[in-house]
Amino acid sequence: MKRWQKLAASGAGAVAIAVAMTVQWEGTVYRAHFDPFAKVWDICNGHTKGVKPGDTATQAQCDAYLAEDMASARADVERCIHVPLTEAQRAAFQVAAFNLGASVVCGSTLQAKANAGDVLGACLQLTDALDKRGNVVGWTYARGEPVQGLRNRRTDERNACIGYFQ
Repeated sequence: MKRWQKLAASGAGAVAIAVAMTVQWEGTVYRAHFDPFAKVWDICNGHTKGVKPGDTATQAQCDAYLAEDMASARADVERCIHVPLTEAQRAAFQVAAFNLGASVVCGSTLQAKANAGDVLGACLQLTDALDKRGNVVGWTYARGEPVQGLRNRRTDERNACIGYFQ
């Protein structure tokens, strides 16, 4: 069982679950590197704000960046999703918002489904959303191409969201 799954099954809060998921998928990199999919420089656990080539960070800086990034993603979820969520659902949407940007929870079909009371449908959007041609793509494509790593990540988020922790 993954760390985030243990936290979710134990009833941990959304922030703890989201941090564990993010660290699992992003890893920790102490020297800035270029993300070829997002086409941005990032450092630590996917932090991008103000990052430029040659930047380095300590673990303490990485912890602070992650706290800042999770607070921003949580604010996006709170601003755009107006129905009660479990801690695991909140964490899943928070991690998706961190990785993809606010548009995954604000102005999306995921948001519309959640706010209409179809939280399960919103959770499924992470992996099963349709593109404009009706193809199932979820939020698993980069530059128009499917990316297995993104599919795996979105599946983890979806599983947290629907309460599947095995």
